[in-house]
Amino acid sequence: MKKIYYLLGFVLLLFLLILIRLGTVKTDKVGLDRLHDIVPKRVKSQIFLLRSKLFEGKKNFVKSFDVDGVEHKFFKYYLNEENKEVSKNKPTGFLQQFEKKIIFVTGRGNFYLFDIKDLNKKKISLNKINNNFLKLINYDKNFLAKGPLGIRDVKINNNKIFVSYQKKISENCYNLAIAKSDLKLNITELKFSDFFSYDECSLKKNEKAWAVLSGGRIVFKDNHIFYTIGEMAIKNISQDRNSYFGKIIKIDLNDPKSPEIIAKGLRNSQGLFYDLDKDLILITDHAEVGGDEINIFKKSNEITNFGWPLASYGKPYGYKKINYLKSHKDNGFKEPAFYFKEESIGISQIIGYKMSNDKLRYLLTTMRAKSIYFLNFLDNEKIEINKKIYLGERIRDIIKIKDENMYIMSMETSPAIGLIKF
Repeated sequence: MKKIYYLLGFVLLLFLLILIRLGTVKTDKVGLDRLHDIVPKRVKSQIFLLRSKLFEGKKNFVKSFDVDGVEHKFFKYYLNEENKEVSKNKPTGFLQQFEKKIIFVTGRGNFYLFDIKDLNKKKISLNKINNNFLKLINYDKNFLAKGPLGIRDVKINNNKIFVSYQKKISENCYNLAIAKSDLKLNITELKFSDFFSYDECSLKKNEKAWAVLSGGRIVFKDNHIFYTIGEMAIKNISQDRNSYFGKIIKIDLNDPKSPEIIAKGLRNSQGLFYDLDKDLILITDHAEVGGDEINIFKKSNEITNFGWPLASYGKPYGYKKINYLKSHKDNGFKEPAFYFKEESIGISQIIGYKMSNDKLRYLLTTMRAKSIYFLNFLDNEKIEINKKIYLGERIRDIIKIKDENMYIMSMETSPAIGLIKF
């Protein structure tokens, strides 16, 4: 009953606000597009949050779409978590499969579990996993508060779970670190310990981009972790060989204390995927205004340099007076396999789709564009877009369910767990 009263009060307040905005906001749009302009972003985020609380865990069919003649159905399971606007850019969460279960880890470090078979039901139930992660980070108040500090990736390898997160080194000075725990079949408890950390940190100077430029993605290859570390808003540090910021480092799973820098010239790599058959790693990297990249890393005797902050196909933010070099190759850098020319898509994770073919080989998610992209791999190690599908959600993470024609996603606009079945 309390929920109903709360909802009625909120609807009344919203109605009054819309009436006021109708008289004050100028727009040429009509219908739902006009309403979209009239309702403030903060109000919409509160509406989405309320919807998620009221319909927590319930399955919602959203739309169908066709890819290469195959029908795909898109569903949402709403989460009782803060969305991107309410949480002030804290990640909603990350997903991993372990046996017949899905582990979902929120940006604040809460660990949940649900059965894969529940994805065929009308509702999923998230069961909390006991763990010591917050104790490991000394209940860092900045990590727990609103804002972008939080979990940055979760991966499972050989019955161990690895968690990438932003670690406090000193007051308002952070870097990236990895914690790990053993995994058992019943998954009743996780006991984390430090796996990888380093002393260098980025000191917060103002409220502009800082912790969001962190990277933090993990893939496994040849008994190593390949780990992206963003520039954390430290100017020109991506080209500094004495710093881990703006790099990809290779960490030995048996000896994590001596990582090796294998790539530099990156800004904020929030997507990482190892293509086993082609033996290459795909990296997504955020530029500033336009210019988001998909890069390819192949084994090399030298550090691969992707060019940032010297070369970029994007434009600088308006307050910066910079002319980026455009051609990467002509200036001694590795050209991106693909870049988005004008659109700022907020590039995020990339994974395999039809891995037996070069056509539709990869699937890319985005945050700002709220879309997924199906990608072709070309003979010259370039990538092209095959198809774009608008889903209307910021998508932070995506995984494929093993032996099933299903993908699940962590989505930040509602927030929700998204499901694509085909």
